[in-house]
Amino acid sequence: MPTEYTTEDEQGRVRERCFLDDEGRLDGVATTYGEHGEVLQESTWRAGQLHGPTSLYDSTSRLIQRVRFQDGQLDGPAEFHDARERSSLEVAFHQGQPHGELIAREEGQVLVKQNLSRGQPDGPIELHEPGKPTRRRLFDKGRPVREPEPLQALPRVERSPMEPSHDWLQNWLDPKGS
Repeated sequence: MPTEYTTEDEQGRVRERCFLDDEGRLDGVATTYGEHGEVLQESTWRAGQLHGPTSLYDSTSRLIQRVRFQDGQLDGPAEFHDARERSSLEVAFHQGQPHGELIAREEGQVLVKQNLSRGQPDGPIELHEPGKPTRRRLFDKGRPVREPEPLQALPRVERSPMEPSHDWLQNWLDPKGS
């Protein structure tokens, strides 16, 4: 039967709560709390290994990361968000490796769609600009099958050095700059 343990700060507020099995291993839900009692992290453990959902939140309780584990390995759907809730990434894992469709978004608009198999690109990868596909490249077991397909001409935009750029993906899709 798991035993509950808590860690408190100087003011007596619970900062961590977890359960340990008879061998001293994490077993059950482990939670980390912020300064004002907000949940910052919640993870599920079985016999000392992550097993089940794990979620991370910022100090305002916004979701930053939600993943699933099975026997200590990432397995199942995962989502990641930046602190300003502008960018997100959705991907599934199987036995610790990205597997399935990966979707990256910025401000709700799809930027990238990619199929992965055991961590390797497999199938189409699409680059999107304001919600519609603009480039596509096909992969087979991690190797490009053919040259990129321009679906629509992408305008080159000059950016200041401080402004984020997604040109890295376009350059990767089409290293010759055609």
